[in-house]
Amino acid sequence: MLRPKMKVLPDAAMVEPAGTYSVSGEQPYFLKRADRSAKPAGTLPAGSKVKLVSKGDAGLCLVEDSEGRLIHTAFAGLRPVLA
Repeated sequence: MLRPKMKVLPDAAMVEPAGTYSVSGEQPYFLKRADRSAKPAGTLPAGSKVKLVSKGDAGLCLVEDSEGRLIHTAFAGLRPVLA
């Protein structure tokens, strides 16, 4: 099998690692991607553990909560859980 030559990608090619995050303070979540003026579907309690699925624009990200739901919430309110 032939392999392509190895090359180093620029720093801009780095992506946010998917991992476990903790909610730093009580914050709203949305079931659909919406702007912050929409009514939230609920609230994540402080200390909740979520898995980052994707970091979007406008400060919102898609996470999976402990019940397996995919929800949108503010990325600024998440803190990485260090292993």
